[in-house]
Amino acid sequence: MSESFFVSAPGKVILFGEHSVVHGKAAIAAAVSLRSYLLVSSTPATGAPKVTLNFADVHLQHSWDIASLPWSSVTSKDPLTVPHNLEPVLTAALEPHLAEFVTSPFKHAAAYAFLYLFLHLASPSTSLDIIYTLRSTLPIGAGLGSSASISVAISAGLLLQNTHITPPTPRKDRGTELKLIDAWSFIGEKCIHGTPSGVDNAVASSGGAVVFQRSLASPTTPPAITKITTFPALPLLLTNTRVPRRTAELVAGVGRLTCALPGVAGPIHEAIHGISEKATTLLLSPPSQQEFVEELSQLVRINHGLLDALGVSHPALENVRRLSSKLGVGETKLTGAGGGGCAITLLKHDVQEQKLRELEERLREEGYEMYEVTLGGSGVGVLRESGVEEAEFLGAEGREGVEDLVGRGRAWEFWTQ
Repeated sequence: MSESFFVSAPGKVILFGEHSVVHGKAAIAAAVSLRSYLLVSSTPATGAPKVTLNFADVHLQHSWDIASLPWSSVTSKDPLTVPHNLEPVLTAALEPHLAEFVTSPFKHAAAYAFLYLFLHLASPSTSLDIIYTLRSTLPIGAGLGSSASISVAISAGLLLQNTHITPPTPRKDRGTELKLIDAWSFIGEKCIHGTPSGVDNAVASSGGAVVFQRSLASPTTPPAITKITTFPALPLLLTNTRVPRRTAELVAGVGRLTCALPGVAGPIHEAIHGISEKATTLLLSPPSQQEFVEELSQLVRINHGLLDALGVSHPALENVRRLSSKLGVGETKLTGAGGGGCAITLLKHDVQEQKLRELEERLREEGYEMYEVTLGGSGVGVLRESGVEEAEFLGAEGREGVEDLVGRGRAWEFWTQ
């Protein structure tokens, strides 16, 4: 596929089960309608062909001479066979090509993941300059799966441009191609995080929701992941408190509490596991929309209370919960590690617009950042004919500008199971 096109993938929130999942309990993650968008374009090269990565939102722009990249260090030559682990020889060979980013760990990780995937999925035999231009409507580093969203978009873009997969059509089963996108994006996640769970990229690939559970008996075994593609789209208010959080410290704190008071913390983890199981039953066979939202809202309220009991809430998160409850907008819980970061408010089925606007205004006065999003929804997709050039894409102002330009109302096609 040589013409320019867009690919896109969603972020995610942990709906139920954070922290307890570390202790072998089930958790549920779901896609949100904040997405990453990647424009893949090419032009005839006037000199040595180059590949350019332009991630404008984090001020990362760099070009590499395609022929000078370490193609000979690639061990796995078949794009349809995804390796289980990163290749140490290739990783070492890429370092000289990443020297510009040694002082910026985030840019280094992003460029490393991009080049690693490019070398496996592209070809040195080209007469084109290839440009990958990335914009994200997801806040970076807020625990919303931004890196997985980007990895899925890059994997899909590379696979599609190099004809390893074809655009989705309603007449063909694309489950195999979706699995290939997911598998390569997991490699990208390994480049960025080292030992990711695979949950974030699974949600970004397939959309909907996933239930996942680790095996404590075999810590090196990947978590069991069950995809829920029947997840009904639900309105959600996502609030970024902008309070920095230290995930490792919060996880360690819950671990210490669990070891010190197993008879107290253990039942809390079991109760959270029960919430995840009940939510899974609801998601697989949802009742009427009103009843579904009411039952899910009860689980949201209880799950947050249990997480607060484990010591991972924060005054800023409690403020969001208190205000959303006081104004009758919906039930709120922290999502992710807690200790700051983000909260999700599941909106009532009959929420009053005036009350929602009042809540947003009150939270804005506190310095928080709000996003009205949809929970669930589609996974990775392609927009083949947009008429949007790179300059126009880069010039779109903020999240709304990007969504208005290439998101809403466009003829996106999505790979499905």
